[in-house]
Amino acid sequence: MVSSMAESPPRLDLIWNWLPPFRAVAETEHLPTAAKQLNVTASALSRSVRLLEDALGQQLFHRVGRTIVLNAAGRRLLEAMAACNRTLDATLTDLVRPGLNGELRLASVGVLTHGYVLPAILKLVDDNPVLIPSLENHLASAANERLAKGAIDAAFYYDAIQHPDLRIEPIGQSFNSVYCGVGHPLFERADIDETEILQHPFTAPHLGDRQLPMDGWPVDIPRTVGLRITLLVTNLEVALSGQFLAVLPDVTAADALEAGRLRRLPFERLRPQTLYAARRSGDSTELAAEQVIAAVKDRIEAVDARLNGIRSGPLWAGPR
Repeated sequence: MVSSMAESPPRLDLIWNWLPPFRAVAETEHLPTAAKQLNVTASALSRSVRLLEDALGQQLFHRVGRTIVLNAAGRRLLEAMAACNRTLDATLTDLVRPGLNGELRLASVGVLTHGYVLPAILKLVDDNPVLIPSLENHLASAANERLAKGAIDAAFYYDAIQHPDLRIEPIGQSFNSVYCGVGHPLFERADIDETEILQHPFTAPHLGDRQLPMDGWPVDIPRTVGLRITLLVTNLEVALSGQFLAVLPDVTAADALEAGRLRRLPFERLRPQTLYAARRSGDSTELAAEQVIAAVKDRIEAVDARLNGIRSGPLWAGPR
């Protein structure tokens, strides 16, 4: 009978030999299959799992008849082993092939992905052909959870939701403006003021982790919402349609603005959104995370330089 709790944590070297048998059983939840994988008998495998449970002071599986199912404690141990294995794999790969290589798992969200993270990743792949990035879409809270578990290596987002196991740092700012497309009543108008802008309906996305509009609209200024969307990048297509006004990151609007398909409207009460990067500390993936964060910072600086050039030209002011 396994006790409810061990008196003290077991030394890793004492339970090391029982971890591979546990992992095989945990991943298959079937003793005969796991025994065949490890080329041992099912009884020997079962004994190793029991010894591990005795050392930990708690069961790792639910056992009903001949059925064996991983319980909550077992899932925690399996997740920890998976994270350790990823770190070890990354270290072994780096020893054989120094530099960025293998899988690099990242999370980002919305326009931040398209405007900054994806272009930076593409450049990294061009410079490191053996790098295989994997990009997921997560808001800050979900990204932090996956990052802390070791499911991803770095995350980029707008909301600095702190986490005790992560390093979170600001890496730049994204500037937003109000835009309309060809065909909108304000597109050809001169000398537009804020009151006129607020008379027209906007497209608006859902709230972010901080319960603030994802497009950075000031919460103290009411506006009419004519269309709600889920993906922030959809705002560009809606703005181009000429049916609704949209708050767009300037990086998203730049090409259409220069092509004469969008007009920036003189609404100057939008605050810039801070961009954040998050990573873990103290494991072998930190160097790769640092390099990809540095690449995204370089992309942000390049975008800022381009936008500064646009802001100094006549397109920014609009018709007078």
